[in-house]
Amino acid sequence: MSAALISETSAPTRQELLIFTIAGLLTGCRHVAVGAASPIPGAAALLERARSGGALRVSLLGSTRNNFFTDGGVELFDCAAQGRVDAFFLGGGQIDGEGNVNVSRLSSRPHVTAGVGGFIDITAHARSIVFCGYFTAGGLDQEIEAGQLRIRKDGKSRKFVEQVEHVTFSGKRAREQKQEVLFVTERAVLKLEPEGLTVIEIAPGIDLERDVLKQADTALRVSPNLKVMEAKLFEPKRFGLQLKGRT
Repeated sequence: MSAALISETSAPTRQELLIFTIAGLLTGCRHVAVGAASPIPGAAALLERARSGGALRVSLLGSTRNNFFTDGGVELFDCAAQGRVDAFFLGGGQIDGEGNVNVSRLSSRPHVTAGVGGFIDITAHARSIVFCGYFTAGGLDQEIEAGQLRIRKDGKSRKFVEQVEHVTFSGKRAREQKQEVLFVTERAVLKLEPEGLTVIEIAPGIDLERDVLKQADTALRVSPNLKVMEAKLFEPKRFGLQLKGRT
C-alpha cells in the first residue's frame, strides 16, 4: 500500500513537520501511548504503526478504534508501572535547563493547569518520554520556503524558561532513572543529557543562535554532533513512502 502524505505542490505544514519528526523517533518501539489531547503525536504514532506493518502497538487514550484497553487510563497506568510502555508523548507548558517540566501550575493560565491527572503515573515509569510542542507560543508565525524553515515572528510566550513555576516532571529524577527524554519542536530537537538540556537537531534554514538559543530564557547546551533535520521533510514534493500491509 502506498501513501502520498504531502502533495506535489504544497510545502508541508508545521503540523506535518512535527508528525514526521516524531514518527522517526519511534523506530524499534513495541508499545507507544499517547494522551487524549495530543493529535500530532497520535498521528505520528499511527504513521509509524503503518510503516512497521502493524508491529508497533499504539494506545490512544480516548479512542475506541486505536486503544486496546477497555478501562480507559487505569489499565494504561498499570501497564506503564510494569514497564510495558516504551514511549509516551506529552506536552509541556514550561521547560527549564535542568529538564524540569511544568504542566500543573501556570500563573498566567490557572484555568487550564489545575492538577497533574495521570501525568506522574506515566512519566515515572516510561522508558522514553517525548515532550512535543512549539518552541514559543502565542502568535508564532512561520513559513517554509525553498526547503527552509523561516520564523517570521516568534510567539510572545517563551516555553523554555530559567526556572519552572512548578516541577511536575523532574529532570534530575529522569537522569537518575536513566530515562530517555526528548523535546521535539518545529525548529529543534533537544535531549536531556547528564549535563542538562541539549540541542541535538535543528531544521534547515534555522539560525541556531537567533532562532533557538536567544528564544530561550535558560542556557541550552549544543551538541558537538549537532545535526540538521532531513531536508526532504521541508520539500514540497511527495516522499514516495511505502507502507507495509499488515500480516
